[in-house]
Amino acid sequence: MGKIGYIRVSSQDQNLDRQLAMMEGLNIDKLFGSVAKF
Repeated sequence: MGKIGYIRVSSQDQNLDRQLAMMEGLNIDKLFGSVAKF
């Protein structure tokens, strides 16, 4: 089984870019992300 990553931001004003950049180079096979919709 490979590595699975999950990134999340807590408001729609934010984006996943910074967290995604931090995940690069970690040899993650599947990456999931979500944005809270409050």
